[in-house]
Amino acid sequence: MLGKLYDRYEETTVYLEKNKDAVRTFNYLQLKNLCRAYAHLCGSVLFLSFLFERHFQLRSWMLIELGFAWGLFYLFKHAEDWFQKSHARVRCACLGVHALLVFVSILQHGMFFFRDNMSFLFLALNIFLSASYVDDMIVVAVYRFVVAQVYLVVEIILRGLEQTGWDFVIIIVSFVLSIYVSWMLLGVRTEQSQETSMFKDKGSRDLLTGLYNKLTFEEMAKNYINNRNNGEPCAFLIIDFDNFKSVNDNYGHLVGDQILKKFGEILSKNFRIKDHIGRVGGDEFMVVMTDDISDEYVRERCEIIQHELNVARIGQAGGFSCSIGVAYDNLGFTFEQLYMLADDALYEAKARGKKQYVKWDSKEIHIPEKKIIFLASADGRYMTEIQKACGDRYIYMQERHGTEALNGISLYQKYIDTVFFDYDGLDMDSAILHKYINSRPIFAKVPVHDVKAEFS
Repeated sequence: MLGKLYDRYEETTVYLEKNKDAVRTFNYLQLKNLCRAYAHLCGSVLFLSFLFERHFQLRSWMLIELGFAWGLFYLFKHAEDWFQKSHARVRCACLGVHALLVFVSILQHGMFFFRDNMSFLFLALNIFLSASYVDDMIVVAVYRFVVAQVYLVVEIILRGLEQTGWDFVIIIVSFVLSIYVSWMLLGVRTEQSQETSMFKDKGSRDLLTGLYNKLTFEEMAKNYINNRNNGEPCAFLIIDFDNFKSVNDNYGHLVGDQILKKFGEILSKNFRIKDHIGRVGGDEFMVVMTDDISDEYVRERCEIIQHELNVARIGQAGGFSCSIGVAYDNLGFTFEQLYMLADDALYEAKARGKKQYVKWDSKEIHIPEKKIIFLASADGRYMTEIQKACGDRYIYMQERHGTEALNGISLYQKYIDTVFFDYDGLDMDSAILHKYINSRPIFAKVPVHDVKAEFS
């Protein structure tokens, strides 16, 4: 139950984020309509007071309210451009006016009509206003709670503590019902938005898996990655189904399609609604994990995906696996940079024998003034010998661990002149290194040498 509520809350959060301009416009329009409707109501009450009442204070009060309501309406009408520039401005205006209308109406009701049933008016106003404002449910809940507390204090001051027992119950009911109405209306708008999106998304979805197709995924991923806030973390995953050709050869293309569809379901289930998931090739998938992620969370997702794919069965077919390349970034890398980093990490995973994931991290890149000679070796003495042989025409970089070395080469590949590997002195099997080097286009352009053969 709690899990479903949380999923529902995430869906509404995504809806509000994706439609923030439309929501802001809706709330502002409702605010103007509310001020105009209240002005008409005040005018009607004032007119009736001249016909049936001779209460001078009521007329004076209604004249002040009428002028104030029209004043607010024209303020929001003529200052619309200023308010619409910020969601926070519209939020403050809406919630401020709502609170003002609630307490002015209740105060007026208590002064001139029936003080004993003010709580019922509070209940009705809260439910009505809940239907005219859309916002994050946590914001709505906090606002309604504060308003309820302030009203309770006003009730105690006006009527005394001993007279407010029943009112306390009505205030609680008012709080619960107003939250429920806001939740239901937001849920309806979210569902309508999802249905509209599904209709519009037919051309942007992969027909087999239901995930985004290559064009749509790349457009969404670029938009998020290239426009995120400074320092906001994200992870770019490239997932490749291992030996998929043999699945088609051994079990047929129908089973192959079924396992790809199953794999799409596994990905959809194990990533959040805010993450972007796409099928970008026959057996290749990509995921962009957005904010609020950690190394541990990324590792956990990769392991769960590999496990669930391994235990999945389609008829007699089973024991499937995938390789995953992960690029983790909080330095503001572009889509193209993360794509390249994740792609290189994927090739390391494949060179290591598949059925695993490799995560590479983004690192701050300083564009060098000279070409780079890169040494991958745990033995520092080779660097001294390389520098003596090559002189000061180059910048020298060294990594002492295999994965870190490949990560560094990927980051600086545009600036590298030569790479030296100590095949026996790294914490990576030499066969894996050879396989990786032979699989990557970069090494077709950059000379690669065995440092021991060159300097021993």
